[in-house]
Amino acid sequence: MSVQETKSIIAALRLRLQPLNVKELAWMFRVSEDTALKWIQEGRVPAFRIGKTVRIDPQLLADMLQRDVSHWEAMQELNDRRLKLIEKEGQIREKNLRTRLQLQEEGERRMEERTARSDAVYRASSSQLGLSCLAREGEAQNGEPQGSSEEGGEDAKAESRRQEGSENEASEGRR
Repeated sequence: MSVQETKSIIAALRLRLQPLNVKELAWMFRVSEDTALKWIQEGRVPAFRIGKTVRIDPQLLADMLQRDVSHWEAMQELNDRRLKLIEKEGQIREKNLRTRLQLQEEGERRMEERTARSDAVYRASSSQLGLSCLAREGEAQNGEPQGSSEEGGEDAKAESRRQEGSENEASEGRR
């Protein structure tokens, strides 16, 4: 039974002045008389006995139904609020996720820029180093000493002394 149907039953009960019998209760809620009696025995419907007949006070039944409807409406309102909070939380999470992704993309972009700059600096220093190595090779081919004047010069002098000594020995051996 819908809330709207229950509200219409409550309105009809409020207008009624005489107590209901079990048959009328069953008809009102579209259930069998046995089910209506079961509800009365379980205490789900407020009823009283007059001799052997069972009667239901329409005002008490209307109050009980109103409490149920009010409780249901309150629960529905609470669930609606929860859903709104969940939606809002989902939107906040989505916004946070988008922000994190944007920050991650920004970090990746910056890392790529740094890598590109580092590569450019490395290539520039490598090309300068390559030019200096080529210059040293050119000096070596021209017979000029390599390196600094102290280290390269002494090595070159020692090498030239060895060559002179071996040339002198060879010329003495010919004589």
